[in-house]
Parts: sequence; structure tokens; C-alpha cells
Amino acid sequence: MDLNQNLLKNVTYRPIQKSDYPILADLISDTWGYKKFSSPKTAFRMGMLYLRGCLADQTYSCVAVKRGTPVGLILGRGKKPGIMALHHRLAQLPWILALLLTREGRSVARMFGGFSDIDSNLLKESGKQFDGELTLFVIRSDQRGAGIGNTLFGNFLYYLKSQCVKNFYLFTDTTCNYGFYEHKGLARIGEKSVKTPIQPDKEMQFFLYEYCA
Repeated sequence: MDLNQNLLKNVTYRPIQKSDYPILADLISDTWGYKKFSSPKTAFRMGMLYLRGCLADQTYSCVAVKRGTPVGLILGRGKKPGIMALHHRLAQLPWILALLLTREGRSVARMFGGFSDIDSNLLKESGKQFDGELTLFVIRSDQRGAGIGNTLFGNFLYYLKSQCVKNFYLFTDTTCNYGFYEHKGLARIGEKSVKTPIQPDKEMQFFLYEYCA
């Protein structure tokens, strides 16, 4: 048995639970770089806000758990929003308010909020209609390369097949491992380069990918 197979033996997969939220919000703030531009408290608030937004758009969740701790998450949707969409939208409000009450919070929220506008424009410019979306896919840095991402992604594809979803889209950028999606056969159908504080020495690229069954 190779090392990756041995590591995977210690990982279980299940739907997301509310008790996972703080750990996953912290994982998001690490991965998205919120902690590079703000205090830990503001970064955590951003992580919770982003997680709740993704939860509002999802109809499917799968968490990778290792020794009782979430180390990976994939969220996505089929053709319609989940029944808990309004609940998660309302749950965003306290985190939005907490960010708006501080200068740092307003600054960081404004910077990362601009990224959402870029994504929206990429989708609009594609002119395409999609059955589904991969809304969030994140793996803890020290667990990458062990096959967890492959399993999470494969589980999501199996769900989409069960829902008769023919295609879906996702957003990513050069701060993420976008090569993973190309390796999985997704097609890049849109991109935009922008100067951002995240990569001040070079332009950051934003991508729109499409998967067709």
C-alpha cells in the first residue's frame, strides 16, 4: 500500500454539519488569504461570511474528516437552490454588520467583494446557460496531494449525475490550483487579468471553467 492510500484510509466523508463551520471558515480564510490583509478576527468574519454565502447556493455538500477534524470541503448545486438558501442568507447578516463596523473590515470586504463582480462579469460574458455550479472547493494545505480532492470531486460528479445535470461551471484564479480542473477535463471558457493587492508584483488572473458530462 502506498502512502496516499494509507492517508486516505484515515479520512471519512459526510455532509456538512453546523459544528464544522468555525473550522471551515478558518480554512477558507487561510486559503483565500484573508489573514494576509487583516487581523485574525476580521479574517474569520470574512471566512464565515463567504462560507454562509456558498451554503446558500448549494444543494450538495461533502466534508472530508480526518481524526475528527474537517480537512476538506466541496459545495455545489444542481438545477435549483437548496431549501435552506434563505436561512443561510439571513445568517450572513451578523457577519456583514460585524465587518462594516470596523475600518479594516470595510476595507477587506470591499477588496474581496470586487472579485465577485469579476466572476459575475465572466459568467455573463460567456453567454452560456448551466445546470449546476461548483460553489466551493477547499482542501487544507497539509492534506493536498493525498487524494482527498479527487474523492471530493468524484463524489460531487456522482451527485450531479444522479440529478441529471449535464454541465456546470466554477470560478477560480491564479491563487488556487486551477491546474486540477484542467487535469479533470474542464474547459476554460473565460478569463480576466486584474492588478490586485494580493499579487502586487503581477496581474492576478480570474478564470471561468465549464464541465460537460
